[in-house]
This record gives sequence, C-alpha cells and structure tokens, in this order.
Amino acid sequence: MSLRTRHILMIRRSRMKVNKEAVQEPSFHNISNPARVVRLQLRKLSMPTEGSQYTPIKSITRGGIIMFERLNEDEEEELVEAAIAGGISSDSGDSKDGMKTVAPHEPFNFSLLNY
Repeated sequence: MSLRTRHILMIRRSRMKVNKEAVQEPSFHNISNPARVVRLQLRKLSMPTEGSQYTPIKSITRGGIIMFERLNEDEEEELVEAAIAGGISSDSGDSKDGMKTVAPHEPFNFSLLNY
C-alpha cells in the first residue's frame, strides 16, 4: 500500500469518527428577536382584517420579509416613535438634552508586573 493511499484512508477514518461524534442539537431554540418566526410557526400566523389600515401584499404564511399595503389613503396615519431598547427615558430631567450624565472614573495605575 502506497503512502498516498494510507494517507487517504486515514483522512476517511478521521472524518467518519467526527461524523459519529457530532453533537446532538437541542429540540428548542431561544430567539431574542420576538419578530422572528420559525418555519413551523408560519402556518399559525394570521393577520386581523377588521379595523386594520394595512394588509400584507403576499401571504404571511410564506415567510420572509412581510410588506404591507395601506388600504385607506384618505385616513390619517398614526405613527409611533421608535424606542431604543433599554434606553434612558427623556423624562429623567438630569440634563437639558434628556441624557443622563455619568461622572468619570477615578484615575488609576495598572501594571502587568504585579500579576
């Protein structure tokens, strides 16, 4: 058996071991984005038709980016200002621009020789 053939056989054996030792994935997922939907949830989605100013352009059960069409162009549109997640509210009154001011840290010396 040539050296090249031995090398190829060793690679194949090591790949087979890796495939056998594959880590089993969990049966659930924690998704931090509440707007994201997994494929099995798509068939359960629905869009209210009564009292809504918008209708989806394509079926929302197909997934992907959902675009909406405005039904009544004559009605006034109520827009909600986007909020920063975990941000500071503007009613804190700490500063004139609404942002909370934080005092700087005390100066310190750091040396890797002490560790």
